[in-house]
Parts: sequence; structure tokens; C-alpha cells
Amino acid sequence: MPKVGLYIASSISSLDFDKIIEPYLKNKNLQVFSNFMHPSIKCFEVDKALSTNLNAQCQQRISDTHVEFYKRYNGTPLCDNQFNFWSHLRFNSNLQLQNYYSFKGWIDQLNKKEDITEFVFVGVSNKTANFIKFDFPNSTFISSGNTDNKKQNNLNLGFTFLKIIFRGTVSFFKPKKKKETLLVSVKASLIPILTKEGIQVKDKFMYYLKNEIEEGKTNALLNSNLFSFKGLKEYSYDDKGNSFDLRLGGILFGALLRPSFYKQIMKTRKVLNSAIKSENSFLGVMFKNNKDGLLTELLYYWSYYFFLKNNKYKNIALTSEMSPGVNSITRVAKQLGINVIGIQHGLINENNFAYNYSNEELKHDNPFPNKLIVWGNDEKKFFEKNKEFLSEVVQAKGNVILDGISYIPKKEEERKFTILYASQPQPIEKYRLQSFSDFTEALLQFKSIEVKAIIRLHPREVLNYSVYQSYLDKLSNYEVELDKGEELFSQIDKSDVLVTSYSTVAKDAIVLRKPIILQDYVGSDLTGLLEKNVAFNSTNAEELYNTITKIQSNELLINKDSYDKALDELYDSLDFEVAKKIAMMLK
Repeated sequence: MPKVGLYIASSISSLDFDKIIEPYLKNKNLQVFSNFMHPSIKCFEVDKALSTNLNAQCQQRISDTHVEFYKRYNGTPLCDNQFNFWSHLRFNSNLQLQNYYSFKGWIDQLNKKEDITEFVFVGVSNKTANFIKFDFPNSTFISSGNTDNKKQNNLNLGFTFLKIIFRGTVSFFKPKKKKETLLVSVKASLIPILTKEGIQVKDKFMYYLKNEIEEGKTNALLNSNLFSFKGLKEYSYDDKGNSFDLRLGGILFGALLRPSFYKQIMKTRKVLNSAIKSENSFLGVMFKNNKDGLLTELLYYWSYYFFLKNNKYKNIALTSEMSPGVNSITRVAKQLGINVIGIQHGLINENNFAYNYSNEELKHDNPFPNKLIVWGNDEKKFFEKNKEFLSEVVQAKGNVILDGISYIPKKEEERKFTILYASQPQPIEKYRLQSFSDFTEALLQFKSIEVKAIIRLHPREVLNYSVYQSYLDKLSNYEVELDKGEELFSQIDKSDVLVTSYSTVAKDAIVLRKPIILQDYVGSDLTGLLEKNVAFNSTNAEELYNTITKIQSNELLINKDSYDKALDELYDSLDFEVAKKIAMMLK
């Protein structure tokens, strides 16, 4: 019998399991690796060292690929100063390359132990499969999805896009007052936040800043997240004072009215098709994989170009400044001489390739805004490697979201011991499920009258938490509050301990002096909080239960000195006036 390596990359139904997986399990020479936990599968155990070091290896290989691109194409139309191909391919291709190199790491490790002659991949995306095929042409790929459903989804997606463009015509022809500063955020940022008037649904990044800027000098813009891919529904607009002044649909519509827009699109398509045909390498695979995405980026780029050229803003403040779509605004604005300030929205570290640029890349292309406002010294240290290019760009001012803490309502006097669990989607699905499984099993060791649990879902899971349902069913006798978008700081404040893998909620919990338990199964310490001695680690249910009970009984206390030191490193200041500082920079 041939030695077979079976990689299960996505969750599969019982029907698919019987149909797809069961026949392979009869092979005695089978080695299985799965990102998903399944009771019927004995999986090949990946060394922790591989899991820990793989990301760093991926980053280096990805960086090498970037450099290779510029070696080959610098001075060609693909490196056009106005619309640099790589700058717009980079984010999505990085995701694909990271997935591929993760698979390759598994394959390489497996081959050290077993001489595998055949590889079978289940549920791998077509784009990742293209990379695997390039290196392992004899691999077999099995889909775990429904093709008919995918076709229907694409059709729905097309109709949704047309609807958004149609709605955009309304906002395009609506009279607009001339304003100096453009605030750019995303619809997904509209959440309950603390205000002087109490908890209100507002933009968590821009609300406090907008209040600090002189009245009448700002606009807020919905830029990315044109529509939600959860159910293919367009993001709704709140008509109760929370809607944005400008809509992306209107900006796109404005571009579609210009003949020069179509000229640019056709020019880019011609160059791209030529590159796909002539490039027999990983770069060719990337061009092919990202053809549609590149044309979408092109649509964003030229839409923002025409819009900003006509509206003459002096300043732009934006968040998610390095993500696809949004980064087009930064690039266009810099070309037009508009001052751009980026505001940190999430973790910035070696694992976030949106910010992980080499100096070689920055020589060819600098996508950063004129100023990037980061939380504190940790981020500044991260950019030390790019000091030559970013020393004047990166400035530590604090986290603007924390400005709401000054409005936290008065605490409840009596309540149960409350455990806050913050979920976190993870690249390796089994760790995501193990995290919640351990939390559930630890909670079940308490008497139901002793504790209360608040389960705070990651924004990407709010609309789809079915993966946790079987565990939630076990907690039916317990007081469990399933959060679907409550105000964060009030939630942390009324909790006694936070449990998470590496959610940014952990850094917020430090500000409110809460004990933190991290479920770091591979020893990566992605938040850096274990190293700072401001979090306890737990890698199984029993360990988690013991740690919680010690916190409950005051046997285990936070290290106040470590918290003070960590806060100094994490945040430039905690005066809760970050918005005021950014507003001064915009003046």
C-alpha cells in the first residue's frame, strides 16, 4: 500500500466524512493532519517547535518572494509609480502564501518521519491549491463544499453589488458641504461605546476624534466592507444619527461615470494577463490567484483618486490603513499632497504581515501614511528595524478607544464571581475549539450557583457561533450571557477574570487591572503579556480551573508592579485624551 498523507483543511459534515475520509482510514500507512478536531480521526501530531517557528519561517519566505518580485519587475509597468501591482497584491497573496507555507511545513516534517508517496488535501481553497500544485504536482484535491451553493452565492453577490452601486447614485448627487478633514472608518466599527450620554452605538475609532475636531470641519466615510459576506447581506445604515456622511457606493459610482477610469482598467488588465502568461513561477501563481482581487483594488484606487482630487481635503484620518481597499486611500492622498494620519486598530507585531515590511520592500514602495499613531513603545520598538524609513512616521500617542473608559458607569455592589471569555478565530481550528472546550470543562467543575460566564464573541463570529453550540448546550444549567456586541469596557469592569487565547481584549483588561488567563497552547505568546508577567497561562481544562479558583479565593493576585510597567510599555499615556492629541495634529 502507498504511504498517504491526508490533510483536512476545513470542517466537514458527517456525510462528507463518510464519503471522503472513511475510505482513506482503511490504509494502514495513512498519516492524517487536521486543523479540525474529529473524534474518529487520529491525527499526526505536529511538533510544537514547528507550530511556534512556522510563522517566522513563513514571514521570511514571503519577504524573499517580495524581493524577488522587485528584482524581476522593477522599472516595468508592473511597478508603475502610480499603481504599483505588488502593493495591491501583497495583503491577499500573503494570506495565501502563509497557508501554503504552513502546509509545506507539515509536509516537510511528515517526510522526515515517513516517506510519503501521495498527498491528499481536503477542503483546501483553490488559491492555496494552486501553490501546492506548483510544488507538488501529483497531489490530490478533494472539495468539501457545495458547488451549486457557491454559484448561487456568487450570483447573490453580484446582485448585492449592483444594489449598492444603485444606492450610491443617491449619495453621489446629494449636495455636500465643503469640509477640511475626512475621517475614514468602516461600517463594522459601529458598536456600543461609552459616551457622556451613556452607552450609544457609534464608531469606536472616530467618535471621540470627531467630537474633538472643530464643528463642521469633518466628514465620516464608509470605505471598506462594502457588503458583508455573512449571508451576503449589505451592511445596514443606521438612520438614528449613526450613519456616515459619505458612502463608498457613491464614490464608486462617480468613478464609473468617467471614461478615463475604463482606460486605466483596460491598461492594467492587459499588463496583468501578459504577466500571467509569461511567468512560470510562484509569482505567476500569485498573479493568477489575485487577478480578480487586483481589479477590485484598481476600482477602489481610481474611485478614491477621482473623489479626493475633486474634493481638496487638507487632512485624512483613517483606521485599518494597511488593509486592502483602505490603503488605496493612503496612497492616493499622499500622491495628491493630502496629509494622512493612520490610527492603530489592532495588534502590530511580527505575526501581522500587514505591517511587517522589510527595508528592501520600502525602498521600492512605502505604503505607510504620513503619520501612524500607535498605542505605545511596544509598537515603536517593532518599527525600529525600519527606522531609516519610518522614524518620523510612527508616533506613540495611546489608544483612542480607551478614551471611553472615563465614562464607565458605577459598579454593581453585589454579583456572582464573573468569568469573561473572549473567543478568537485561529489559523489552526483545533486550538480554537480546544480553547472553548477547556473553558467549558473548567466551568462545569464549579457549582452553577457559584459563577457567571460572559462569552464575548469575536466580531467575525457574532453572526455565526454554531461551532460552539455543542459546548454551550453543556452549560444549560449555568448563568451564561452570550454577548453579541455589548459595550466592551463595562463588560470587562463587571468581570473578575478574563480568559482568552490572544484577543486584544486582554490589553484592555490590563487597563482595568483585571486578572488575565491566556490559553497559549503552542507557546507563541502572541500578545506578549506572558513575557510581561501580566497574564497566567493555561493549556488544559484542569489547569484553567485551578487558576480561576486561586484568583477567586485571592490566593493568586495580579502583580501590580508588572501591570504598571506593562501599561507604560503598551500605552503612551492613560489620560484618556488620545482623540484630543490626534485632533491637534490635524490642525
